[in-house]
Amino acid sequence: MGDADQPVGPLFYGPAGPYDAEAEATGAIVQPAEGERPRQLNLARLQTAADRAGVRLGSYDTRVLRWLAEQDPAVVEVIAAMIDRAAGTNDDTYR
Repeated sequence: MGDADQPVGPLFYGPAGPYDAEAEATGAIVQPAEGERPRQLNLARLQTAADRAGVRLGSYDTRVLRWLAEQDPAVVEVIAAMIDRAAGTNDDTYR
């Protein structure tokens, strides 16, 4: 992984949905600190959701997560929150 792929965390996010509007998902996103890239936060969010859910990731799975981390943070939050809810790990704490 390059520097842009290095996850950061643990991170606090707001309620893990369900979301009825993009604004709700956007409100649950951690804003990047100076020098931090949204991609780093997105990747950390996805990897943390998968880890907490007990999802074992293969190399292609990780490649897809890296691709997904390049998408809009609200989209990433919705997907990660669905993983959290499916796994029962949506306890509104560090995820």
